[in-house]
Amino acid sequence: MSATERPWNKIAENVYTIVREPFSHVLSQYFHCTQSEAHGNRSYGRMPSLDVWLKTYANLTEGIMNKTETDRKIQSLQWYFNCYNPIDSESEFTAFKHKIYSDLPGHYSYPYSPHNTNKDHDHGDRDDETKRIDKFLFDDLKGRYKTIGDMAQMTKTLCAIFIDFTQGKHIPELCDCTNPHNDGDSNNGTFNVTNLYIDPHQTSPRTLEIGYNSKNHSHGVKHHGSSHLKEITQDQRELMAKLRRNDMVLFNISRAVFEEQIRDMETSYGIKICDQWNMPNL
Repeated sequence: MSATERPWNKIAENVYTIVREPFSHVLSQYFHCTQSEAHGNRSYGRMPSLDVWLKTYANLTEGIMNKTETDRKIQSLQWYFNCYNPIDSESEFTAFKHKIYSDLPGHYSYPYSPHNTNKDHDHGDRDDETKRIDKFLFDDLKGRYKTIGDMAQMTKTLCAIFIDFTQGKHIPELCDCTNPHNDGDSNNGTFNVTNLYIDPHQTSPRTLEIGYNSKNHSHGVKHHGSSHLKEITQDQRELMAKLRRNDMVLFNISRAVFEEQIRDMETSYGIKICDQWNMPNL
């Protein structure tokens, strides 16, 4: 297995990814660009206020310029701000784009409801054409990824990726909540794995630690999108909605796909995958 930040490519097989709630992702991009040493903006001072940054890109979504002019402007802004392009970033990287997508009605949204996914996409009183679009987008996304996880369900996502990658032959105890312990730890866990490529007889398993370490993983960023989301203004929320229209559709469909992938995996292997690490209270 290898990790990359490259966009999805049809040549790659057995691809895994994780999708984040789009508004918190926009905020995370902004704070990373203003606070992380990797972007150098604390020295250059290129990044404007959050409002100005959002408005600058939101203006590009209004269709005043043609695609070539818009792409050229985006590249120029990325260079000047030394920062990401926030316009439907997740759709760009997951290749969640298709001719049918450009023809979606402006009010289209995917009707996701947790634990209520219908495989036949019989979404209430939606007309037949809308249901057809629902099914096409669902099947198209599911066909791209072995697992498309949810950042808000990180434990379940990591467990699902590990279990699927090993085809159910290695199910860590802390991922299997068929018989849960009384208490768990939602932040991190450890289990032993063996590199079967160099050690096919499993003679020297090594401890693998999964979790988040704020000192090692934050890149010097003090503010994070999810924690700051409740503080944004209505104007900022509306600007983000312009920037992430496609990503909001992607996010809802990805969660529906992930639920179906989890159900299929649990049925295949006779387990219940954990929401939190299945660890005893020590």
